[in-house]
Amino acid sequence: GGPGAGGAQVMEGADIGLGGARLALVIGNSACENITPLANPIMMQRAVAAGLNRVGYRVFCAENVGRRDMAL
Repeated sequence: GGPGAGGAQVMEGADIGLGGARLALVIGNSACENITPLANPIMMQRAVAAGLNRVGYRVFCAENVGRRDMAL
């Protein structure tokens, strides 16, 4: 793996028993704390998700979720 767009880490070859399925979780948050906000994180999240979908990933998206929601 290596850095992806925006410094995101991409893991390749992880075998977790999914039969070779390519899965991605893409989260876009407009109100992140303690970081410099992105210009339009929801549009960026949607663009990243669309790109991953085009190259064969099954993409799960979440928008404006807090830490508590991500832990569930």
